[in-house]
Amino acid sequence: MAFSEEERYKMHLLGLLPPGKFTQNTQVKRVMRVIRGLSDPTEQHLHLLGLLERNERLFYRVLVEHQDELFPIIYTPTVGRVCKKFSEVFYGPRALYITSRDKGRIYDILKNWPEKHLKLLVVTDGERVMGLGDLGVQGIGVAVAKSCLYTSMGGLDPADVLPVCIDVGTNNESLLNDPLYIGQKTRRVEGEAYDELMDEFVDAVKLRFGDRVIVQFEDFSNQNGKRLQERYATRAATFNDDISGVAATTLAGVIASLPKTGMKKVGDHTFLVAGAGETGTGIGEMIAEYIAQDEKIPINEARKRVWMVDSKGLITRSRAEKEEDLALHKLPWAHGGKRECATVLEAVEAVRPTALIGAVLQKMGECAQAPLVFALSRPENIAECTAKEAYDATGGRCVFAGGCQVEPFVHAGRGVEIRASTSAYVFPGFAYGLTLADAHRVRTPMWLEAAEAVASMVTEEDLGKGAVYPRMAKIREVSAMVAARVAMKCHEMGVASIPGKPPSSAKMLADAKRLMYNPAYRCYM
Repeated sequence: MAFSEEERYKMHLLGLLPPGKFTQNTQVKRVMRVIRGLSDPTEQHLHLLGLLERNERLFYRVLVEHQDELFPIIYTPTVGRVCKKFSEVFYGPRALYITSRDKGRIYDILKNWPEKHLKLLVVTDGERVMGLGDLGVQGIGVAVAKSCLYTSMGGLDPADVLPVCIDVGTNNESLLNDPLYIGQKTRRVEGEAYDELMDEFVDAVKLRFGDRVIVQFEDFSNQNGKRLQERYATRAATFNDDISGVAATTLAGVIASLPKTGMKKVGDHTFLVAGAGETGTGIGEMIAEYIAQDEKIPINEARKRVWMVDSKGLITRSRAEKEEDLALHKLPWAHGGKRECATVLEAVEAVRPTALIGAVLQKMGECAQAPLVFALSRPENIAECTAKEAYDATGGRCVFAGGCQVEPFVHAGRGVEIRASTSAYVFPGFAYGLTLADAHRVRTPMWLEAAEAVASMVTEEDLGKGAVYPRMAKIREVSAMVAARVAMKCHEMGVASIPGKPPSSAKMLADAKRLMYNPAYRCYM
């Protein structure tokens, strides 16, 4: 409807469109009127995806101009609900599907995708979808939504990003018995056969799209997510957002909160992480890596500032010596000098932390003047606590971040505006930065740089409102800063493939802003 009279004539569109003409700005307003008129977030999500199929540029223009309003609709939490019923609402492929039966022909399947110069693949096997468990091929909904965010937030051209589902089956009985399920109706392939399939996939991706194509693992099981990342770290440019992205975002909030907590540096905190799974230990490791880099101390010394609690209590050296089955990823956190504690509350009393990833609120208020409380579990109904509960329990002295978006509230006459700790602050700009540097590998210091970049975008006004993350409306500015600093770090670490001396930091930031995908309509005359 935005084509001019001349364009309609020369492109033989006369009579094929209604006579009315509307600018893209007007079309954005029309889309938002329709979206706001729908009461069900799932319907809003599906309407937006329908727009993506019909008019890609308008879709991204709508997202770019309404990031804060549409983020929870296009991504979490709504996309999880869409994935649960994905087989019923299947709206078109919009992705590449590879099954365990395709072993030996994965490269040929990749050649079926029309774009030959991809920069990023968002890959899922759907085993652990946003806390919803094994959804099999239906997990592709998250990869599709995330691909959209790489463009709307990170500025990557949509033609450069491909969602991929590795369908190795599902152990979800309801899906196996569902006549409408669109995936393989077999139990999950595991072990050696699984690894061989993934090896072939990664090798085929590099052969088809080049050594510098980025592979982002999404919603793999805790065990496979970490294992695959370690398996391919030296062979390809890969990362797992559920591990590294979440950890870097948490670190960004910790760095940004320093002025509020009265700490001069991150290492001044004593951290207690309630939950020692792959995500919890990933957060602890990212914090320890930052402390080690910041204070120029060995990583083992830095880890001593971080304590972990699992289902059996505080992880200590004495526990590790008694428990032969303590998981390997927990061993670096088995410190000495503290008694064994069976509960989080006992651990707080023993460790006296100033920062808690999890929540035991009143006791935290006794441990620090301005305790840092990150309650990151989601969805909201399983969160450790709410922001209001944390403020009430600590007399409003805490610095809070949660995994879910919180409605603004008033505490003691002061307005509080908590912003969700979402990896969307990091992963779009991180991947964009890798492409700016043409990086062929991913290293931990790049994540530390990304965390500092996000923290640098938090203003005094944000902190005054209780927020330790920037406004979502500024996400493209945040992503540009993250991208520029990550790209510079790639050059510094020798993993950038662009020859010659890197540009200045100011030039890199200017380039990051200038080269972002612009969804405005093109002129065809």
